[in-house]
Amino acid sequence: MEKVKDTMLLLSRMNYGYELLELTNPNKKAGNGCIIVASTGSLETKAIDYLLEHLNNGGKCIFAPTVPIFNEYGKRDERLLDYLNIKLNDVVRPAGGALMDYGCRVVNYADNKKVGVNNWIFIHDFPEDGIQIASYNKQTIGAFLKQKNVAVVGIESTFTTLASQNFWEYVITGLTALKPTVKCQGNYLHTTLRKGQKSSVLTVINLGSTGVSDLIVNNPYPGVNKLELILDLGLHEARCLVLGEEHNGTKIVYSTSELHKDKQTGDLLLHGHSGTAGEIAFDHPGTVILNGKKTITKAQGDYYIVNYEHLKNAIRLRMS
Repeated sequence: MEKVKDTMLLLSRMNYGYELLELTNPNKKAGNGCIIVASTGSLETKAIDYLLEHLNNGGKCIFAPTVPIFNEYGKRDERLLDYLNIKLNDVVRPAGGALMDYGCRVVNYADNKKVGVNNWIFIHDFPEDGIQIASYNKQTIGAFLKQKNVAVVGIESTFTTLASQNFWEYVITGLTALKPTVKCQGNYLHTTLRKGQKSSVLTVINLGSTGVSDLIVNNPYPGVNKLELILDLGLHEARCLVLGEEHNGTKIVYSTSELHKDKQTGDLLLHGHSGTAGEIAFDHPGTVILNGKKTITKAQGDYYIVNYEHLKNAIRLRMS
């Protein structure tokens, strides 16, 4: 169960949606979606039966750090190994088992990108058509088996650093082509994107960290492939951010403040934790009145932005 919890934390940090599936009593028909199997080598016979049915019906699997080869009674059950035509060759213990053996093991992937590993590494023999995912000391420890819709990764599916997050995004995207809708770098924020026909709402929650967050939002609303936002949220603060909303003939590309409209004046009220930085971006240049002071938007990439600092009371913004 601990391995499952580690995988859940990893997926949550990556802002991937997921469901738990009891493999011995599944509530979903085999063959749908991608199953991440966090296994150190043993699994119930019924679970292995279901995984084989899942793969035979076109489903996908990610095995980490190895493929189950024993059942619940400790007897060998190598049907998955045989189906995938792979073999467990060796294991590498974590650092710390010998004199001067400290730090972490460094795994290479994707044109010499690196990720540190603090757990056991499982080395497998893969078929010739396997596409290498990662290597350790020039030995392949993970591969995509595209004809089987499977990735076998010889390290545990755990979150430790941004490097581990990037590595597992590479694995999941490589097998499923699914990218996280929102990628969070720096201070972690929990996010949810709700898309409309013309605009979207991005909910962000700071669950207990401090510092600035860099968010990459993929396909935030129609016509835009990617947005990058730098967010400064207070401790335990949550905001609902508008993306792509029209206001008085001007498109608000994004705002790092929560926006409310004054029904009497039509002004926008910008809310955020007092003392944190705020930014609003428009699709064309212009002048806005910010708390009674004229402010000219400045060009930044493809957009035109205004920067400010949140106050105890909402900042009043009027288009001019």
